[in-house]
Amino acid sequence: MRLKHLSEKTVEYGGRGTHSVAKVIFSKNGGISLNRAAISKMKLKDGDRLTLSNDEDDPENWYLHNDPENGFKFRLNSSGQFIVHHTNLVKEFKKLAGLDDNKTYRFLIAGIPTVVAKTKYWGILIIK
Repeated sequence: MRLKHLSEKTVEYGGRGTHSVAKVIFSKNGGISLNRAAISKMKLKDGDRLTLSNDEDDPENWYLHNDPENGFKFRLNSSGQFIVHHTNLVKEFKKLAGLDDNKTYRFLIAGIPTVVAKTKYWGILIIK
């Protein structure tokens, strides 16, 4: 058995309200956005490219990582969120994750990334 632990070391406490907790939002309209806390935690800047990855050995595990060559280009909007609009990407993610395509979902991003070959994979903490 391989356990993924959600603890003070892996999930940041949002003591100053929910805006201080890193989150990713998958909208019912095909948008993906990361809040300011996620941008700060992941050290993202306008124009960075992110890839959404699924662990095929453990399909419940999803990750975001900076992927300058192949990722989807995100932009920083006027409200300080990091966004991309890609309906097919969001639909495919929701399908593979077993989520309702007609709902918007907000998930926490793990406090500490999983590092593989010097790439930081930030876990998406999916709670159905």
